[in-house]
Amino acid sequence: MSAFKIKLGIGLMVLIIVFFLSQGIYKKNISTLHDYIYEAIDFTEQMHTAELFHTSMHEMLILAGNYAEKPGKTLKEGYDNYSLKADNALKKLRHLTISTEDMNDHRSTEDREFCIDCVENITSRFALLKKQLDAVFLSTGDERTVHLNKAKEIFDDIFHNYYVKLHNQHQKQITDVKEKSHRVKRTMDVYFIAQLFFALLCGALVLFYFDRTVLKLYAVTEHLTVTDPLTSLHNRHYLKRYMEEEIDRSVRYNKQFSIAMIDIDNFKKYNDTYGHQAGDKLLKDLSSLLKKNIRKTDRAIRYGGEELLVAFPETPKSAAFEAAEKIRNTIASHTFMLPDKNPSPPVTISAGIASFPDDGYSGEAVIKKADDMLYKAKNEGKNIVKVS
Repeated sequence: MSAFKIKLGIGLMVLIIVFFLSQGIYKKNISTLHDYIYEAIDFTEQMHTAELFHTSMHEMLILAGNYAEKPGKTLKEGYDNYSLKADNALKKLRHLTISTEDMNDHRSTEDREFCIDCVENITSRFALLKKQLDAVFLSTGDERTVHLNKAKEIFDDIFHNYYVKLHNQHQKQITDVKEKSHRVKRTMDVYFIAQLFFALLCGALVLFYFDRTVLKLYAVTEHLTVTDPLTSLHNRHYLKRYMEEEIDRSVRYNKQFSIAMIDIDNFKKYNDTYGHQAGDKLLKDLSSLLKKNIRKTDRAIRYGGEELLVAFPETPKSAAFEAAEKIRNTIASHTFMLPDKNPSPPVTISAGIASFPDDGYSGEAVIKKADDMLYKAKNEGKNIVKVS
């Protein structure tokens, strides 16, 4: 039982460790996926903000160009509106780019620094662009064209050298996040399959262990409930169930079965003379000898005290009598030993035979008849087998 508890404890400990380990891995992967989702959202928002800035900046350039050709109050109002949008978009873009340093950003340091440098350069050049475009609205004549041309050069510099690179970097970051998310998902799929396999393996081991250990333990327990601890013969509890089954089988197949009720002659005197240890040894040795002299299909049972019972299935009364006689002669000729290794005096038995259905239609009736025959054998001088 202690070995069983140790094995059970080790098994439970392994299951607990594997469970918490797997949960830790799942938690880590889920946290990583959480970070990737927020990174993807952040990069998408940066792309959207950068596009809004680019659109507003482009509209500023178009409106300034239209104003240079044909000044108008509506063009100036439109320019101021897009200028404000561009400023706000650029401020938000700078905030989003720099704030990634405070999140669980999985990008490399070079990627982060590249984005920050691009935004800082865009900011400084946009200030120059805005200065030239503002001058378009404040100047007259050919000066407008000069400022507009300088603004176009700055716009091209911002667009080709910084905005396009920042846009491509955002696309690359989103693609990287997707690939990393896919890798995490594949890893979790592998862990899920591994856990499923481990669960099936544990189930198979549990079934195997249940079959090999728990059922074995159950078989041992059941054996102990129907076995006499001293003689290792079956006990009275087993006899009741056996008689019911054997009667049902005999009725179904129209067969006889017989029993022999056996008692050790002068056992009380033997106990009083040589002690209870000698009496227990005699019971144990005689039971062992009895089991060796019956068929495999026969059943030897300790009925109580020094009384034993042998059941002979599918055996008529005459054959049971012959088998009982053989047992009696074997025991009478056998030399039993005392606990001190000295031979004991001769030991004999008396027996009574009864059969189903000749001597009764129930187990109790057949046993009573065999007991009556045993009583007659005792009265007639012992060391005798009596049959009705």
